[in-house]
Amino acid sequence: PRCSRSCRCLQMSCCCGQEEPVDECAQETDLSTFAVGVRQEESIFHEVEDREHYNFEIEVWKMQTDCFGLEFDTSNSLVPVISHVADGGQASKWNQRAEASRRLRPGLGLRSVNDLQDSTKLLNALTVTTGQLTIGFTSPSLETVTLRRKQLGESWGIRVVPSQQAGLYVQYCEGIADQCGLQAGVHICSVNGLMDTEKQMEELEGAMTLTLRVASFIEPVLRVVTFV
Repeated sequence: PRCSRSCRCLQMSCCCGQEEPVDECAQETDLSTFAVGVRQEESIFHEVEDREHYNFEIEVWKMQTDCFGLEFDTSNSLVPVISHVADGGQASKWNQRAEASRRLRPGLGLRSVNDLQDSTKLLNALTVTTGQLTIGFTSPSLETVTLRRKQLGESWGIRVVPSQQAGLYVQYCEGIADQCGLQAGVHICSVNGLMDTEKQMEELEGAMTLTLRVASFIEPVLRVVTFV
């Protein structure tokens, strides 16, 4: 049977290598958060203005006993997304001396650790690797996409994975959504101005027009261009 308690009964860990014990009642693991605990906060994508995608790297020295101090949302299979920067960790210390565009903050994606770019192995590498680290991050583009349908009940053509902090992750896209420029692999941050995931899902069900705030970690050269 599915556990009725919160996600704290699941095995969670952060990049400092700490773990909580697994509860036997958790037979269906929720992989939407890779962190110690779950934070019920607003979306980590909250910037109002549009912005372009960009990548950057930082260089830090990490000892075995050091805590890097980042927590991640893993609803996006392409890139782990920072959900929280803890006080006192190496990430927080980096932010104290870094220029604004290179500070670590919620909403950035983890792109690489040294030469490793396999998204399924990055979090473990950030936990266990010591010495000189070159860590790559990616800042998503932010834009607005509008979808319209002719009648209630007509499919939008999207399959999404809800995440409390990272909005609705788009797994699959076709039909109306595809024709209007939405693409699989992006995060829907807000739906008609709504940030709560439950209300977003209700809006997808009952609205005739959707104004979506979208964050994308997809490299610009790899994005699909749709001609209508």
